[in-house]
Amino acid sequence: MLVVFSLCSVFLWRKNSISFILGMLVVVTSLFALLINRTPDLTSANSLWIQLYVIAIMFLGVNSFKEFYSLKEVRIKSGTELFYKRLLDFVLITGFVALIINAYIVFKSFNLILASTVTVEEYKNQGGAANYLTSWVPPVLITYSHFISPLGYVALASHFFFLANKRIGKSVLFLLVSLNLPLHGLHALSRSDSVQYLILYVLLLVIVFPLISSKIRRNISISVLFVFGGLVFLLSVITTTRFEDKSVSRSNAVVQNSSVYSVLEYGGQWQENGMNTLVKYNDSKLMYGASAGTILRFYAQRIGMETESYDNVRRKALGRKYTSTFNGLPSTLVYDFGYFFAFMFMLLYAYLVRSNAPKKGVLTLDNLIHVSLLLPVIAMFFGNNSLSSFSLGMACVYMLFLNIAKRVKI
Repeated sequence: MLVVFSLCSVFLWRKNSISFILGMLVVVTSLFALLINRTPDLTSANSLWIQLYVIAIMFLGVNSFKEFYSLKEVRIKSGTELFYKRLLDFVLITGFVALIINAYIVFKSFNLILASTVTVEEYKNQGGAANYLTSWVPPVLITYSHFISPLGYVALASHFFFLANKRIGKSVLFLLVSLNLPLHGLHALSRSDSVQYLILYVLLLVIVFPLISSKIRRNISISVLFVFGGLVFLLSVITTTRFEDKSVSRSNAVVQNSSVYSVLEYGGQWQENGMNTLVKYNDSKLMYGASAGTILRFYAQRIGMETESYDNVRRKALGRKYTSTFNGLPSTLVYDFGYFFAFMFMLLYAYLVRSNAPKKGVLTLDNLIHVSLLLPVIAMFFGNNSLSSFSLGMACVYMLFLNIAKRVKI
């Protein structure tokens, strides 16, 4: 994997190309795996075939963004100006209310952790979060946050739209509202949403970078550094308080510091876990799209249908050892759809990405929002399937209805 994607990254190199960055991200996680001694076992013919399949899946996703470079303009599609004015006003107003709620909850939760009132494990994995949340904030406001925070994807795309069009004030406002994405995830001290946000921000920045003048880069850099610095600080607090007293699981790993090891394991475990789970896969373990259908399961429960939780589905298919681990996007897709339809899923994904690529150097706000929803799937390949996230799933539902509303001119 390391050698293949190092060569692929050279092949994919283009100025301001996010395919190159995604390829290098695969290389970095492969290095992480080496440092913690968690590389896949490739001693059998079956494991070699599986590795080739994993590389094919990853290359399809990474290569699909190869046309996102040398952007000349980002604009609103003609005839949708009023629609987007109303939408963005709504996102801004409702988003700031959610931002206040989310910031307050995160402040209270980190106060608990820093005061050693409760451990991260007790808060995150033993059901403590739900009890604390309802004691701090009325349930109706928590529900409000759950449903409004996913609009942060629209806010993030809008931040870059206004940045590319030199409207710094609005760009900063939408940057603040987009923080609902990581802050909502930090309700339960989850690192995934913050890591995804940081990666997504960098990738979207690379897309619009050719349109940002040096003066604007200086003006916006303070806000961006403040946001990045804050999130990195919160992530470091979670990591150190959760892992500093734990022993390293691999005694022969190059890295022996438990906190550093946990960071490397976060990004590097997927290759070994993915291989181990794919070796064990058979048709009886098929999850029938469970990871991609989390949001459908949510709505089914709301109308009274009985559905099995995603965690239970994973436990039955993967066993307890791999239920809560990062097994990687390829393994998760195979367990969701089987080998053939997992490949078809990635072909569809590549088609959707390319249909939103710049045309003659021009990207619309429509495209930018769609890309902000598509990117997490491949950008977070080292996790499982980003579509299992409530926020991303809900944002996709919102975007589906918004596209319908725009077409019928509601």
